[in-house]
Amino acid sequence: MQIIQTDMETENIYANVNTIKGKELKTDDIQQQSSETSNSGMRSADRRFVFQRWAAVGLFGVLLLTVIIALCVHYNTVIGNLEKKHNSHCSILKTNYTSERDQLEARYRSCAAQRDQSETRYRSCAAQRDQLETGHVTCAAQRDQLRKEKSSLELQLWGSCYQGWVRFNCRCYYISTKTSTWYESQHDCRYKGADLVIIESAEEQEFLNTAGNDFWIGLSDAEKEGTWKWVDGRTLNTGFWRTGEPNNANGGENCANSEPNHRRTWGWNDIPCTHKKNWICEMPVKQ
Repeated sequence: MQIIQTDMETENIYANVNTIKGKELKTDDIQQQSSETSNSGMRSADRRFVFQRWAAVGLFGVLLLTVIIALCVHYNTVIGNLEKKHNSHCSILKTNYTSERDQLEARYRSCAAQRDQSETRYRSCAAQRDQLETGHVTCAAQRDQLRKEKSSLELQLWGSCYQGWVRFNCRCYYISTKTSTWYESQHDCRYKGADLVIIESAEEQEFLNTAGNDFWIGLSDAEKEGTWKWVDGRTLNTGFWRTGEPNNANGGENCANSEPNHRRTWGWNDIPCTHKKNWICEMPVKQ
């Protein structure tokens, strides 16, 4: 019974389903018709909406493109100004650098020229120095040779003097370092093969004044008062007496001495022969 009931319930279910299906089909048709109607309206609205959207998008694109173009123009303007400033600054720097470089090169060339001139002058001075040194050496050698030749000629012409004697022209002089009387001095000169000095010229007197001290000379008037003779027997013609001399002031002033330091002048003076003075001997040079 249960199985038969079940079959009947099943048949009822199927029947209800078909009924429902029929209703649904009708509903679907109605919905389809309304949907078609609404779809045609919506399509028209969608077209307007899409058109409006595309118009908005296009307008936005145009605005965006305008902004981009404006930004690009502004960017190019700014970049151009910066490039101009940069180029101007670089041009100024390049000009300054070029000017400084040219100045430095000019200074370098000037310094190089001065250096070359200095080197040339140095080489010239060095050459002149070498020439002068060579000339000095040559002149020194010539001087020494001339001195030797002069000495040789003087020796041949006038002869020479003994050691310890000094020479003036063709005469040799011995200047004593001791003091003695006039007669002892003459004796010493004779012992040496000479005589007390006979002064015959002002040049000879000036040369003998270098002795520095008073000294006996070979002149006396012991034989006859007032007649002055040299030790070789010759009578005095020209003398170099001090002012007021000879005067035989105290009597017995029969011998003459030379006083180069007397009152800062030089001259002869008659004094007693027994006074002690330095003396000078004279003899011809040895042949």
